[in-house]
Amino acid sequence: MENLAHIVEFMPYWGGQVAGLVAHPGQNFGRVQQDERRLREIRDHAHDSLAQIKSLLPPSHAHLQNVLANLHDSDLQLTGVHSRYGEKPLAWFTEEFITGHLRAHLVQMQTALDALSPGE
Repeated sequence: MENLAHIVEFMPYWGGQVAGLVAHPGQNFGRVQQDERRLREIRDHAHDSLAQIKSLLPPSHAHLQNVLANLHDSDLQLTGVHSRYGEKPLAWFTEEFITGHLRAHLVQMQTALDALSPGE
């Protein structure tokens, strides 16, 4: 459930970060894992029921989808500065913090589900 709570939390966050970088190239981008808002959002929903978390996914995804759908290819070359990774293009941030990040959490959840049902 913590993985799902984190996914619900990070999609609008990173959508906002992408939109901000497109509006103001070169700005600081992202956050650190210890970000209090990030941790609070995960804590607040870590014990939700599956029905509760499922109801949060569509609105969480909607903002991110809207931002990504309105990107132009040239936007992917815009750069921002992350406190840990330095200056990187938006294409890198998108893979690192959105698509790759989501993929990693989906793999984690599939691994956990597989462990619950060995041999099926």
